[in-house]
Amino acid sequence: MPTAVLLVAAATGSRDLGVRYAIFVPVFLAVAAAGTLAVRRRWAPVAAGLLALAVAVSTVRAFPYYLPYSNEAFGGPEKTYLRLHDSNVDWGQDLGRLADRLRQRYPGERIWLVYKGAGVPSWYGIDAGDPFSVPPDQVRGVVVVSRTWIDKADDRLRALIASSTPVDQVGHSITIYRRSGRSG
Repeated sequence: MPTAVLLVAAATGSRDLGVRYAIFVPVFLAVAAAGTLAVRRRWAPVAAGLLALAVAVSTVRAFPYYLPYSNEAFGGPEKTYLRLHDSNVDWGQDLGRLADRLRQRYPGERIWLVYKGAGVPSWYGIDAGDPFSVPPDQVRGVVVVSRTWIDKADDRLRALIASSTPVDQVGHSITIYRRSGRSG
């Protein structure tokens, strides 16, 4: 009951800063889950142990990409951006990895960047253009998009993504596309 009351209060408030207002829910659910051990059924401790093991394995598999982590019940880290945005997915933590990936796999290619995060791409040596500063048919090559923007895409970004092919991802927070320059 306390979880429901607090969640309703958080959901109906005037400020919307994302999941921060519902961070207490897992705490209450953990207490409720611990209560299953009090149930005098043979299968309850086994079920609780299996669930704890599943959470442990899922968490270890997330290494080192903890920020955009969500467990498999919510689609796993690959789908976190569909449910959470902004600092819940990307604080710029993968810009260094992106710079390394671009140098290793895409050297000398034209890079276009749609980025949402706290980091400064140029500080990491990422020399990229803004795909919205030129006509769509001039955007050719590697298009890098922060996953925060993918789910919140406007019509221009949706068209850019639709006319591109996903080829890579970095840390579950950035998707790399290849685009030949076709519009639309």
